[in-house]
Amino acid sequence: MTRLEVINAMLSSVGQLPVSTLDSTHPFVTTTRAVLDSVDKHVQAVGWWFNKDFNISLSPDASGNIVLPTTVLTVDPVQPNIPYLQRGGKLYDPYRSSSTFTEAVVVNLISLLDFEEIPEPAAMYIKRRAVLEYFLDFDGEKIKMEYLGSLMEESKSALYAEQMRIKRANVSSNPQYRLLVGRFATPSDGRIGTGRGWYGK
Repeated sequence: MTRLEVINAMLSSVGQLPVSTLDSTHPFVTTTRAVLDSVDKHVQAVGWWFNKDFNISLSPDASGNIVLPTTVLTVDPVQPNIPYLQRGGKLYDPYRSSSTFTEAVVVNLISLLDFEEIPEPAAMYIKRRAVLEYFLDFDGEKIKMEYLGSLMEESKSALYAEQMRIKRANVSSNPQYRLLVGRFATPSDGRIGTGRGWYGK
């Protein structure tokens, strides 16, 4: 899905003709782009399987600053007792009231991906939410609002379902999980599995 598709869906919701480019001089395109950007950032800031990076080591520059990528939405230190946070595009230590560091810091990151890079379930939810918000700003007719709202909730449920599916797949592929399940599985001959071997009934 592309941003242009979403923009045109937003325009269509209020009876406007589609545009062929995001650089169009159409008077409503600027507004639709702003709404889409806001919704996109808000949804991705939740943190999903597709925009989280774990155990990223960030090193200070020559000035001692750890400058964060402009796409970073949230910084979560791996060590929970270290409350580092994002401030002014840099990592900041509120306990020391300082953004100067002497060594690398390991963090988990939530990043804002380009809309065209995100999975279809997330793109569809963002699209339908942006359409609904834009429609409410310009029209708000009740029956259509309820219909657009139901579509948005449907996409939201699909997105969360995909999130859970990915999590289950990640857990089941973990070697430690497979070992644990294998220890307590029940064989086809009816014996009971334990950590010390197989025993008959």
